[in-house]
Amino acid sequence: FALLDIDRFKSLHASLGDAGGDTILAAIADRLTKKLGTRAKVFRVGGDAFAILASGMAASAAALGVELVDLCNRPFPLGERTVFAPASTGVVSGQDAEDPLELLKNAELALIQAKRQGGACSRLYSRDLEAFAQGDAVALEADLRRALELEQFDVYYQPIVHVDDESVTGFEALLRWRHPEKGLLLPSEFIPHAEESGLIVAIGQFALERAARDLSDWQRYFPLDP
Repeated sequence: FALLDIDRFKSLHASLGDAGGDTILAAIADRLTKKLGTRAKVFRVGGDAFAILASGMAASAAALGVELVDLCNRPFPLGERTVFAPASTGVVSGQDAEDPLELLKNAELALIQAKRQGGACSRLYSRDLEAFAQGDAVALEADLRRALELEQFDVYYQPIVHVDDESVTGFEALLRWRHPEKGLLLPSEFIPHAEESGLIVAIGQFALERAARDLSDWQRYFPLDP
């Protein structure tokens, strides 16, 4: 059983309007039904979500998830435009659930983790995902606001190296949250909620300002030939 959710569909809908959004949804449904054929049944279960029920495919559950993501990652022609509507999927085998409700819950857990990894990917359910179950969203938002006020965020830098001569040509700035109770948290653990709550704007501004300031310091203290 798989749950498929289109990433950032709200942005697509805002850009394309009702008619454009409906066209993309219909195109995704068409791709799914044609590709899966008699292997599975496809249902629309929400505004931008689909469920796929496949029989006798437990051994290839992970492959099914990848196949679904690849189908959505391909561009969609819309008039004179080319539209991209990547999706995330959560997949679970029937042997991992005692009843239909648990099957649905496990697929949702896998889908949430796929979203936390940045989207446009598939995640297969496993027992360890129970630890990543959605917590108190209100408390998380309060923690994020406090983290901004207290500057609990850090920017780490990963060098970008030129292959030919192994010289450092730049750096990728990577955000980390020094949570007072949970330790160092990766972006996948807080960015999705920051995007949903709108705090991503303030967090992004912090990261840009910190990276620019650090770059200025490097140029001052370690001057190099241009």
